[in-house]
Amino acid sequence: MMAQAPNNRVIPTPASFLPAAASTHPAVIFSAASVPRFRRALTKALRRALLVTAAFAALGNVGQVEGQGRGGEASLADWRILAGLDSDTGEMSTTLKELDGKRVKVPGYMVPLDDSARGVSEFILVPYYGACIHTPPPPPNQMVYVTMAAGRRVEVNLWEPIWIEGNLHVSEVDSPYGAVAHQLAGITVSPYRW
Repeated sequence: MMAQAPNNRVIPTPASFLPAAASTHPAVIFSAASVPRFRRALTKALRRALLVTAAFAALGNVGQVEGQGRGGEASLADWRILAGLDSDTGEMSTTLKELDGKRVKVPGYMVPLDDSARGVSEFILVPYYGACIHTPPPPPNQMVYVTMAAGRRVEVNLWEPIWIEGNLHVSEVDSPYGAVAHQLAGITVSPYRW
């Protein structure tokens, strides 16, 4: 169907966008031209869903701090524990005070501070994918400034969550993304497995 405009131009109506089969058969709702657009939108939505799922897995997998294990194992900490710092007053939760200066293991996503193809020795660890890159950064108590021990370089991994293990220090440092409330002297980086 076409409508006639006052200046004699033909204006397509919604029904004119559908192929002939769609106008006669109610089960056909997409034209051949709209299928690639639909696939791209669906792929994008599925990717977002997977990233959100991975972020929640990284955030929620470790619910409590486990004490120092035998042989100097790292204490497990999660982002809820790191959020126990009030960035305005500097007050810390009891659990976070216990971890300050201790060896911990934290899950998260890497935000590199340089574009080196040979890896990085410093990066920011954040609780969810994409933080700091195209969005405003998380609050300072939800970022960890990681400096690898002895300037060791680690492979950049933007897309997958990682475990970082090292000595935690609750101490603010400035970064290109703003204030970061936690520092970690990194010892090991490994893929996050759940």
